[in-house]
Amino acid sequence: MNDILFGNNNGKVLKKIAGRSLKSGKNHIAVLAIMLSTLLFTSLFTIAISLQSSIQDNEMRTVGTSAHANAKLITENEYEDLISDDRITEYGKSVVFGYAVGDCFNKLPTEVRYADENYARWGFRSPTRGSLPQAENEMAASQIVLDAMGLSNAEVGTQIELTFSTDTQTITENFILSGIWPGDTVTPSQMILLACGTGRGQSRQEIHAGSRSAAGLGR
Repeated sequence: MNDILFGNNNGKVLKKIAGRSLKSGKNHIAVLAIMLSTLLFTSLFTIAISLQSSIQDNEMRTVGTSAHANAKLITENEYEDLISDDRITEYGKSVVFGYAVGDCFNKLPTEVRYADENYARWGFRSPTRGSLPQAENEMAASQIVLDAMGLSNAEVGTQIELTFSTDTQTITENFILSGIWPGDTVTPSQMILLACGTGRGQSRQEIHAGSRSAAGLGR
C-alpha cells in the first residue's frame, strides 16, 4: 500500500504484523484448549472419585458397619481367639440383649444391645449428643427410635420406660437417656444401646474386627 503523503510501501510490514498476530492468536487458542481439556479431565476424575465414595458409603450404611470384618454369633472364647490375632490392631464388641417390644416397634425392628466405642463408631451409632451409656440405668438411642416412641423432644437426661424381650424373658425398666445420634433409615435395624455388665447379656456376641487399613481407620 502506498502512503498518500510520503509514497511509502507498507504492505510487507503490515503482512508481517498480521502474520505475527495470527500466530499469537493460534498460541492463545492452543493454551485455552489445553486449559479446558485439563479442567474437563480433572472434573471427570473428581466426579468419579465422589461417585465411588458415595457408593461405598451407601454400601457400608446398608450393611450397618464400616469395618472390613464382621463375626456374628460367636462365644466369648471364640471372641478372645479372634482378637488375639496379631493382624488385628483394633476391634469393636457388641452383646445382643434382645429386641425392643411395643406397638411403636412393630414396623421399626430395634435391637437392644451393648456396644463399645469402636463398635458404635464403625456402626454409625456414636452419640452426637451426650455419650454412650456407662451406668446400668442408662441407655442411648437414635432420634429415629425416639420419634417412634413419641419422644421427639427427648433430651439427654430424660427418663424413658423401655420394654424388651430376651431369649428367656421380657424386661421392663426405666432408663436415663445418656446419648442420642441421628440414626439412618437404610440400616438393617435400629438400635438401643445399654451399658455392659447389666446381667442381661445372652450367649450371642457380635464383634467387628479388622486391620489398621480397614476397621482401624474407621472405614
